[in-house]
Formats: sequence, C-alpha cells, structure tokens
Amino acid sequence: MKKLLIAIIILANIGLFAVTHKISVQTDEVELKFENVKIKNISFYSGKDIEVKFGKSDNVIIEQSENVVSFSADSKVKIDIKLPESKSYIYKAGDSVCKFNPEGVIIQGDDGEIVEFSEGKLVVIDGDETRVEIGDQGIIVQDDSERVEISSEGIIVESEDENTYLTGFWGRLLGSVIKSVAKTSVSFAGKKPEKIAKYFINDEDADFSGTYFTSDDENESDELYTEEFYETYQPAKDLKVNVSNKNGKVVIHTWEENYIDIYAIKKTRKNEKELEKVEINLLEVDGLTIETKHLSEHPAPKVSVSYEIKVPDDVLLGDIQSSNGKIEIKGVRGETELSTSNAEIIVYDFDGNLTLHTSNGPINVENVTGTVTARTSNARITIEDVAKSVKATTSNGTIEIEDSPIITEAITSNAKIRVEIIDLENDVSFMTSNGEIKLYCSSSLNANIEATTSNGRINLHDLEIITSSISKNSLSGRIGAGGYTVIAKTSNASINLYSIEKLY
Repeated sequence: MKKLLIAIIILANIGLFAVTHKISVQTDEVELKFENVKIKNISFYSGKDIEVKFGKSDNVIIEQSENVVSFSADSKVKIDIKLPESKSYIYKAGDSVCKFNPEGVIIQGDDGEIVEFSEGKLVVIDGDETRVEIGDQGIIVQDDSERVEISSEGIIVESEDENTYLTGFWGRLLGSVIKSVAKTSVSFAGKKPEKIAKYFINDEDADFSGTYFTSDDENESDELYTEEFYETYQPAKDLKVNVSNKNGKVVIHTWEENYIDIYAIKKTRKNEKELEKVEINLLEVDGLTIETKHLSEHPAPKVSVSYEIKVPDDVLLGDIQSSNGKIEIKGVRGETELSTSNAEIIVYDFDGNLTLHTSNGPINVENVTGTVTARTSNARITIEDVAKSVKATTSNGTIEIEDSPIITEAITSNAKIRVEIIDLENDVSFMTSNGEIKLYCSSSLNANIEATTSNGRINLHDLEIITSSISKNSLSGRIGAGGYTVIAKTSNASINLYSIEKLY
C-alpha cells in the first residue's frame, strides 16, 4: 500500500503517432484492458469517442464488448489515448483496482485498503476506518494504537502509553513545512488523475524507490505576481539554440512554423517590484542564447521564470540549463547537454547525442538516435529505445534500460537495476547495494559474466551460460562465445539472469 501512495505523485508526457482510431462507448463507466500495451500519454477531452493513436507498424488490436475496451499486441507497443471527460474508467491489475475520471482517482489495493484523491484531498481507508487524511487543515495518521496529527500548530502524537506535543516554535515550523509539502503534492495529484492512472496501468508491479515529485505551481495563492514575456526569432538553418535559466522549468518542442516562438512567465510572491530584478534577454552568442538574467545577486531575486519554446525542425539544440525546474524536450535534434537541479528531465524523440544532469529528480528518456549519458541522485532513471550507447548513474533510485543496443554502465545504490543487454562495445558494470539486479540478455550476445552478491542468490532463468564456477551468491562464466565482461554486483539482494527472448 505504501508503494501505491508514493505512486500517486508521478508524472510523464507525450509522443508522435501515425494511426488514429476512434471507439464509441455508450456506457457511462468503461473498463480498460491492456496486453503488451503501455500508455505513452493519457488525457481527457470534451469529445464523445475514445481516441487511440499508435505507430503505423504497430499491430494493435482493439476489441470492444459492451463497457469493456481491450487493447492488445503481439509485441510490446505504446499508445496515446484520449478519453471523453464525461465518462468514468476502471482498470484492474490482479486484485487491485483503479477507478478514475477528471474529478479524481480511487485505488483499491490487493490488501483491501482504499486510496482516494479528489478536490485536493487524500484519504486512505482500511475497512471502515480512515487511516490517513491529508487536506487543508493538515495531516492525520491513525492506526490501532497511535494517532499523529500534523498542522501549522505543530505535531501531536497520541498513543495508549503517552501523548507527545511538539507545538513550540520548532514544532510549528516543522508542522507547517510537512503540511505544505503534503498539501501541494496532493493538490497537484488531484488535478492530474489521468497521470496517476497512467502510472498505475503501465507499472502495476512497480518499485517506486527514488521517485521525485515537484509542482510548477507550488504554493501559489492570490498574492502571486506575474509578468509575461513573448518574442519571436527568425533562425538561419541549423541555428543552435541555448537556454540559461534560473528557478523555473524549460519546455522545448518542434512545430511546423519556420520561426522560433518564445513564451516565458515570471512569478513571485514577494511584490510586483521584485519582477523588475529579472530580465529575459535574447543574445546572438553561440547561435541564439535565451538568458534569464538576475540584476541583483545578493540577495538573489525571489522570482521564478518558466519557458515554453517552439522551434522549427531544422534548429539545433545546444545547452539547456536551469535550476529548481523541470526540463522537457520533445522532437528536436542536436548535440545537447541538459542540466537542472531538484527537478526531473524528460526527453522524447531526440535526434542526436544527449548528456543529462539533475539531482533529486528522475530522468526519463525515450527514442534517441544517438548516445545518452544520464546522471541524477535520489531518483530513478528510465531509458528506452536509444540507438547508441547508454550510461546511467544515480543513487537511491532504480535504473531501468530497455530497447537500447549498447549499455556501458548502470550504477546506483539502495535500489534495483533492470536492463536489457543486446550488445557490448566494452566491459560493462551493473552495480548497486540493497537492491536486486535483473539482466535480460540477448541470445546473440557473446560476453563473459561475473556476478556476485551477499545475502542474496544468483538465479538463472532460461539463459544459457557456460559456467566456470557457480555458487549460491557468485557466478563466473560466458554467454555464447564470450567477449567483453558483464560485471554485476549487489548486496543484500539477488541477481536474476534472463533470456530477453522470454521477456516478450
């Protein structure tokens, strides 16, 4: 159940498709089923039909029976799905059930607990008892023997043996911070029920360690002051575009027009004059550099700036830098470095080589024609469909890499590693601690393998390995004719080796 609670605050985004199908459903509640199909993007709209988009080469079978719509494929594919906002939807994963509509989400776990998100409020119900409640007034957690209440007045713990009251200055401060973070997370999740449903549907047996949540509109109120910026720029062919931002998100994608469209919004909660301390400049330096400039550094302006930039498809992307804000890139090309902090990085459909750096935020990459080097901390890395080599490093977060022919390194701690190995161009290390390693190897792979763990096991699943030595927690051997070495090391967890052909 704890995993479900954390899962409820995960985000994702969009892809490009070529085939569109419309499904007409007459009932007010629709059950959705998926087999070998994952959702790339899910959204509500005002239309009457369910709209599904997928690639021309994807053999997606859509079947309808009364209030049930099923999506299946022979091999794993992804779809883009738009749902009429006038209906409600249900998805079943084993004994767990997710019901959602534009107003909220209800998740019933296999242990009988119910999690409800609606109107900016989270409630966890076990049987007839409300165990967790997060809302405007604060947080209440109740079990059979203890009750914890967190609010702006402080923290109160009531138990059968004694009561503890932390209501002085530090108690009120800590209570206010916890309440604010929880309320912001719940409020944002309540506004995006389709995102919660997408995560539940795509990863029904997920490990959510190292996930990170951030909201662009965190703590906004009636006292928010804003100033908009809008500019266009006519680029030469293959012009390189860079962005240097501070404290805000950067979203860049291609469009069909032949000019660059730049929209930005400055925000502050201090006062209107604070906005004057930040300028947005277009500099013809190293191509075109879009710059957020602070006119004073001590103290730094309490202003955030968020960008939405549209570029023609013949524009190159250079360095994109920000802090405390998400970076989202779609459909562009270049030799690009993306860097932020305390926020996630999302990249779809990129033509070129990528270097990605963040901290305390996840990295999600899909469909890249070049190489990917990704580094974060305290968050997960998910990489899919990269044409060339992949290197991923994090801590306290899961690493998942699939549909990428060459992996050079995957290192984390206190979390799982799950990768598909198609080919090698050098020795490769998969290292973690207190986390399971799952390696899915191609039958055409020629490699040596060294796997060691402590307080765990080495398990072979339908993968042919010629072993030179093997024990409960170590293995040496070769796959095929041997070659470069696959090194897998963990502690307090198992290492599982599979044939990739058995995966699909």
